[in-house]
Amino acid sequence: MLWNTFEQDKEKLDRYHNPNWEAGSGLTDYDDIQREIYRIKEEHIDEPHPQVFAKMIEFVLTKAAIEVRPIDWFGLNIAGWVPDRAKFPYRVMQGLIQTWEEEMYTHAEDGPEILALRELHVACGAGWSYPDNDHSKPYWDDILPLGIPGLLARVRYYRDEKIKSGDYPDEVRDFYEGVIRVYEALIALLYRFAACAEKHITENEKMPIMHAALLKLAEGAPTTLYEVMLLTYFYTLIQEYVTGIQTRTLGNIDTLWRPYYEKALADGSLTRENVKELFKYFYMQYEMAGHPHAQPVFFGGTDGEGNDLVNDLSYLCLEAYEELNIISPKLQIAVSEKTPHEFLKKCCDMIRAGHTAIAFVNEELGRASMSLFTDDPEDVKRLSLSGCYNFSLKENVQPESVGISFVKGVELAFHNGIDPLTGNKLGIETGELSTFDTFDKFYRAYMAQTFKLVEDAIRISDFYDRHFIEMSPSPMLSANFEYAIRQGKDVYFNGSKYHNTVITVSCLATAVDSLYAVKKYVYDLGIVSLEELRTALQNNWVGYENLQKMISSDPEKYGNNLEGPDAIAADIMKKVGELIISHRTWLGHPYSPDAEGIVHGINYGKKTGATPDGRFAFDQLSKNLQSVFGCDRRGVLAYINSVTKIDAFLYPNGAPIDFVLHPTAVAGDEGLDVMVSLIRSTFRKGGAAIQGNVYSAELLRDAQKNPEKYKGLQVRLCGWSQYFNKLSRDEQDMLIRQAETA
Repeated sequence: MLWNTFEQDKEKLDRYHNPNWEAGSGLTDYDDIQREIYRIKEEHIDEPHPQVFAKMIEFVLTKAAIEVRPIDWFGLNIAGWVPDRAKFPYRVMQGLIQTWEEEMYTHAEDGPEILALRELHVACGAGWSYPDNDHSKPYWDDILPLGIPGLLARVRYYRDEKIKSGDYPDEVRDFYEGVIRVYEALIALLYRFAACAEKHITENEKMPIMHAALLKLAEGAPTTLYEVMLLTYFYTLIQEYVTGIQTRTLGNIDTLWRPYYEKALADGSLTRENVKELFKYFYMQYEMAGHPHAQPVFFGGTDGEGNDLVNDLSYLCLEAYEELNIISPKLQIAVSEKTPHEFLKKCCDMIRAGHTAIAFVNEELGRASMSLFTDDPEDVKRLSLSGCYNFSLKENVQPESVGISFVKGVELAFHNGIDPLTGNKLGIETGELSTFDTFDKFYRAYMAQTFKLVEDAIRISDFYDRHFIEMSPSPMLSANFEYAIRQGKDVYFNGSKYHNTVITVSCLATAVDSLYAVKKYVYDLGIVSLEELRTALQNNWVGYENLQKMISSDPEKYGNNLEGPDAIAADIMKKVGELIISHRTWLGHPYSPDAEGIVHGINYGKKTGATPDGRFAFDQLSKNLQSVFGCDRRGVLAYINSVTKIDAFLYPNGAPIDFVLHPTAVAGDEGLDVMVSLIRSTFRKGGAAIQGNVYSAELLRDAQKNPEKYKGLQVRLCGWSQYFNKLSRDEQDMLIRQAETA
C-alpha cells in the first residue's frame, strides 16, 4: 500500500539508532571510518587542507556503508556519524576539524596567545568560544532549481572562465578541484542509493518511486514536490553529518516548495492528504537524527513587495507537525502586519497544546536591521531566517564563534579587573572602590570592563575567521553560492557577499539588577558602602543575611516596566551593540550583535560569585532578555514593556523575548486571541522575536517527580525545545522557577 502507511511505519523508521546497512556497501564502523580519515590526513600532510578535506569527504561518500529503508519515503542513511551525540565527535568530519583547530593554536603566529585568552575567558566564566561552522545557510534558492548536477556544472563553468582569464592561482585551483571532487562524489552517492533502492524495489510500493527520484536527482534538477523534499533531505544529511557543517535552515519551504505543491495538486499526482503524509515522513528524519538544537525551517512573511506569503502549504505544514509530538524541525514564523490572524492563532493553539518548537520573528524589524549590513534594497527584501531566530541576508555568512557574560563586568568593576574566584587578571584597571564616589563612576568602570570583554571576544573571533579555511573548509556549502564560485573562494573565506560574524552577549538581567542594587543601596539610600558590599559578596552573603534578603526581595527589578532598571538595560544594550557593530571583520564587514542566552546562564553562573542583586555564588544567571526568574512580578505586559525599551534593531542576530503563560490565562478561543495580540503588540513595540511556554509550575514539578507520566512533555528552552525528561536537574529547576511567577 502506497499511502496511509505512516502510523504503521512510524515505530520502524529510526534507522539512525538501529541501522541495517546494505551488505557489502562499505565500512559500517564509526572508528574504522575515522581511522581512514586520519590515514588520508597523514598521507597528504603537505597538501592544502581544502584538497585533503575534499579527499576525505570523497572517501566517506564512496566507501562508507549506506542504507535505504523500503518503508520510508526518505529512508536514506550513510555510516560514520552517531546520533544524539552518543559519541563525541558525532559528525564524521568533526574530529578532524577539531584536530586542525588544535594544530592552528600551535602553527599560527598568534595561536598560543589566542588559546590562552580563550582559556582565560572560559576559566573565569566570562565567555565561551569555538570556531563556529554550526550556523550555515544553504542557498536553497539555487540548490532546488539547479540540483546537484546543475551546481556542479556551474562550478566547472566558472573554473573554466578563471583558467581562460589567466587568473588561476594555486589556492583558486585547490578550491575548484576540491568542490568538483565533492560534487562528483555526491552524484556517485545518489547513484549508490538508487542501486540500493533497486535491490529492494519489490519490497514496498515506495521503492520504484524513490528509485526513479534518486536517478533523476543524480542526473538533473528536481521537478516534483517529492523530488524537492528528497533532495532537501539528502543535502542536509550529507552537509551536516558528513562534512560537519550544520544546515541551520531548510529555507522558507512554504514559499520555495509552493510551485511544486500546487503543480502536484493540479495534475493529480498527489492529494493534499498525500502531501501531509509525505511531510510526516520528512519531519521524522530530523526528529530521529536527534540534533541537540533541532533543525530550523521558516514560514510566512512577505515577498519584499508587501505581499503576504502564507498559503495553503503553510497551513498543511503546521497540520502535519501538529499531528506529531516532535521537537525537530523547529518552526520559525516570520510575522508581518499582513500575516493572517487565523494563521497566528493556529500557531498559538499548537504552543498552548504543548508543541513548543515554534518561535515568532518580527520581519519588519529584521528587514530594517539589514541596513546595518547593506545599502542594496533588493538584498534587504530577500530576508532570511536561520539558527534559532536569526535575521540575515540570503547570501550571508554569520559564524557565531564567541560570547561573553554581562555579569562578569560587575565582578571586575568591584575588583579592579581581577576575577575574584580565580585571581586571574581578566579585565583592566578601572580604579579602587574608594575612587567611585558616584554611581556614574562605578557604572563607567562596569562599562569599561564589559567593553574589554567584548574586545577580547572580537580578537578570538577574528582569529577563527582568518583561519577557517585551514580548520573547516566548506566545499559542499560553497558550491551553492554563485558569489563564491565566481570568485573561486570558500564561502567562509571571502567567498560570501556578506560576512557578518556574530558576537553574543548574555545574562543581561542579572547584570542590570546588580547595577541597580549598587545604585540604590550604596548611592541613593546609603545603606551599605561599596567596600562592605564587596565583603558581603566575597562571603557569599554570610553575615549579611538581612542585606541579602532586603535586596533580593526588592520589587524594583528589570522586567517590571520600571524606569530605573529598564534605563540601565537599554543603555548597556545600546552601547555594547554600537561597539560591536563599529568593529569590522578582517573582510571589512560589520560584526553582528546577538543577545541570546541559551544555557549560558547556567554555565557562567557556576563560575560567578555572589552578585549585588542578592544572588548567591554559583547560582545560575539570567537567560536571553528575560528578567531574573521570579523578578517579573507585574505580569507579562509589564515584562514586555521592559524588554521592548531595548533597541533590538542593533541585535539582528537575535534578541529573543521569552514568555511563560499560565494555562488559565489563555483558555478558550479568546485565549488564542490574547496570545496573538501579545505577539502583535510586542512587535509593534520593536521586539525582535518572541517564544515561550504555556504551563504551570505545578505541572513541571509533577513531571520532575513522575517522569514516566510525562514522556512527551515539551518545553521551550531558548532557540529550541526539548523534552522535559531529557533536561538536566539544573535546567528543569530553571524552568520551574520561571513558571512560578506566570
